[in-house]
Amino acid sequence: MPDLDFQGPGALRQAGEPSRTFALRRWICRLLQPVFQKQLEILQAICTRLDSEEWATVSLQRQVQYVDGRVDTLSSQMRTTVALGWDYVATVRRLAVLEDRVEALMVAREQDEGDASASVPFVGVHAADRAPTGTEAP
Repeated sequence: MPDLDFQGPGALRQAGEPSRTFALRRWICRLLQPVFQKQLEILQAICTRLDSEEWATVSLQRQVQYVDGRVDTLSSQMRTTVALGWDYVATVRRLAVLEDRVEALMVAREQDEGDASASVPFVGVHAADRAPTGTEAP
């Protein structure tokens, strides 16, 4: 990480700067260099950790978007399934009504056939067609 490098500042002499000031500044930089190096290592570790956490966050966001899409799809499918169930219930009810009507028509037809056979006149032997048997009452 070039942004975190502490080697650059104080290494070059400024224009018009006395040599003692420059030497003192270089000496202080050398004295504090282990501190700066440790700070650099800590900051690089923090940056690496932040980058990995950022990638993990992006990955989790993608997974959440995928799950959200699946939930929407499953919700739509669930509504369709429930609607199909209610359509099935309505169809069964209509079928039951039709079965009741057919049963009523069958009973009515059987009654009509029974009445029709009873109401048809009996075609039997007429009095004129019968042979006299002598047992007839006058």
